[in-house]
Amino acid sequence: MIYLIAKGRFRGVKSIVLNSLKFKPFCVNLNDFDALLISSKNALCALAQSKSELNLAISVYAVGDESAKCAKKMGFMSVKTPPKAYGKDLAKAYKAELKGKKCLYLRAEKIASNLPQTLINSGVDLCQIIAYQNVFTPPKKPIKLEKPAVFIFVSPSSVRNFLQIYALDENDKCVAIGETTAAALPHNQSVFIPEKQSIKACVELAKSLAQTHTQKNKK
Repeated sequence: MIYLIAKGRFRGVKSIVLNSLKFKPFCVNLNDFDALLISSKNALCALAQSKSELNLAISVYAVGDESAKCAKKMGFMSVKTPPKAYGKDLAKAYKAELKGKKCLYLRAEKIASNLPQTLINSGVDLCQIIAYQNVFTPPKKPIKLEKPAVFIFVSPSSVRNFLQIYALDENDKCVAIGETTAAALPHNQSVFIPEKQSIKACVELAKSLAQTHTQKNKK
């Protein structure tokens, strides 16, 4: 069995949602900034429901394809993404380009990367706004897991939330969307990271692992 510890619909995958999004109230004028930085599409969702003044011509720097797609869907005309979907890679790729510019970073209450400090140390005039919060939302009745299984984790918080309710067994396999998420898992666990940092890539990898396990059992 494959479990996705997040919201999503994929054939052959069961979704376990253990968090809810809480958008923070804020109001900002994007015309006051040279660039907008986001590390999750949740930041754009928070921006869309706020009473902020948009500027669709502003340069957007997004971590991950999903964030970039969401920005383009909202109408932003200039969207850039680093080669890898990590905050550290965004800083590495664009810190020279952003040096001396006034940038807005819409972020979660808790973040795993050192993106803000790296940019500030590189001479970026960075303004940070906490746009949303991931709130742990345990189920009223936890489901009975079919083991062994492949679990897909899309953030460090999804790992923490899962381990508050469930346990990982020795024969379970874990797919982590990135290095930071993988680091949040127990060190004795089998952890795999897809080449591309997206939920779709995680699901494809998980299905491959599950298929390999099934074939071994048939031999």
